[in-house]
Amino acid sequence: MNAQLKCQKEAVEAHLSKIAGVQVTITVRQSNSTSLTYSFEGKNEDAELRIKQYFAGHGVFTDGGGNAGYCHIADLTCLFHEL
Repeated sequence: MNAQLKCQKEAVEAHLSKIAGVQVTITVRQSNSTSLTYSFEGKNEDAELRIKQYFAGHGVFTDGGGNAGYCHIADLTCLFHEL
């Protein structure tokens, strides 16, 4: 990832983290894609709802083939977003 894109990604992560109230990491699932994963540690349904409300009307959240949501093994929540 080039320096400019990395800086933009970090800015969006910081913004989403403020909205969600938890540290959010963004992963682009495919190169040059609008398939994104937002992830954060633990189970926090309020944070999940705030992220989904923020993006309401912009793309769709999917179940990621049954992999979205909270994973108790990894203690991690993942949200799959298709823009």
